[in-house]
Amino acid sequence: MSTTGSQTVTVSYTENEVTKTATYSITVKAPATLASISLSGEYPTDFTKGDEFSSDGIVVTAHYDDETEKEVTGATFSGYDMNTAGVQTITVSYTENEVTQIATYDITVNAPQTWSLASSITSGKHYIIVNTESSKAMGTQNSNNRAAVDVTIEGETLTASSGVQEFVIYGPDADGYYTIYDAVENGYLYAASSSSNYLKTEKTVDDNACWKITFSDGVASIVAQGTYTRNVMQYNKSNTLFACYGSASQNPISLYEKDGEATPTESVTVTKAGYATYCSENALDFTDTGITAYYGTAEGSKLTFKPITKVPANTGVLLVCAGGKIVDVPALSGAADEVTGNILKGVTTATTIDAEDYILNVKEIDGEKKAGFFLAGNDHKNLAANRAYIPATKVADVKSFVLDLEDNADGIEETLSDSLLKGENIYNLAGQRLSKMQKGINIVNGKKILK
Repeated sequence: MSTTGSQTVTVSYTENEVTKTATYSITVKAPATLASISLSGEYPTDFTKGDEFSSDGIVVTAHYDDETEKEVTGATFSGYDMNTAGVQTITVSYTENEVTQIATYDITVNAPQTWSLASSITSGKHYIIVNTESSKAMGTQNSNNRAAVDVTIEGETLTASSGVQEFVIYGPDADGYYTIYDAVENGYLYAASSSSNYLKTEKTVDDNACWKITFSDGVASIVAQGTYTRNVMQYNKSNTLFACYGSASQNPISLYEKDGEATPTESVTVTKAGYATYCSENALDFTDTGITAYYGTAEGSKLTFKPITKVPANTGVLLVCAGGKIVDVPALSGAADEVTGNILKGVTTATTIDAEDYILNVKEIDGEKKAGFFLAGNDHKNLAANRAYIPATKVADVKSFVLDLEDNADGIEETLSDSLLKGENIYNLAGQRLSKMQKGINIVNGKKILK
């Protein structure tokens, strides 16, 4: 069988000293030659500098010149340097019967993620919470506190290790407070007790999950604003954990901001009517966006929309832009503008409001389509996320008011007796419906009003 080609095989059989033979032909072929190899499967291609190289999950298939194939083991991998960042080409070699074939694929070795000491907050960016003296960063949630994980700190730059928890910090809101979101737990950090040093995570935000954050000489003071009195976030060096305490009795903490992270933006749309409402968990900066944001106040008979550029988180605003526009609005870095007495209530998730509340809409009035705030009614109580409305308790008992506003340096002002009462509920003494109050006696919501 060591000779290739056609061969005749003789079959002999003997019985009672009589032998008979028969023959048949066979073909001895040369062994199939390894022609190539291919790679398949799910295998890692993304590494961090210092990681151990792994080919787990890769499947090597040998292909032969007789068009057969099989999965094989024993391939070797070369071409990687896990201490050098960048794209690297890995060579896979497989040898059979002194024939070697290769295949290649690329991996990326990333430089370790670094973090820089923060002295302010940009809403929506990622931060880690650190005690610099002990080189410990906040980790995963324990039952009542947070784990501590080793990190490497050189000057004001930190390199995080596995297990360090990243947090997204949103804010400030209209009161100047921030929320700290943990994506792993899908919740917000909050001070959880007045009698125990608890730091936990909750799905919804209350005052105990609203934090006042200030900076001084690289140290961040993070204090919860709710009713629980053990509300100062600190590091406990003795027990190697992060928790909340009644005073600054433990070790201070600092915030480190993720290097290389772009400022978050949100796509904001103002319709062709020129108006929209908006609300975001992020504080937003409308500077140079071409959109003017306003918050609204009602005092006596006057409704005032006041311009605001640096909008606090979770604040309902009216957006105005002639002809409409779609803009990526950046998250705010630093302090927000002051907002006092805002009648616009914002929502960041889909919300059911009362039928008596007012939503932004477009309706036909006196033969002309007008944008305005109209009663939601039972058909429009479901408000989409990132919108704002006017609760009925904030304004007079009316059916609608129309936006017919002229901007000026001091904001927009409308008289409630004219603007807020425009629309469906104003009549003259003859019973004719009016688009706004006229001089003389008007019937508004069944009551006679003299203008």
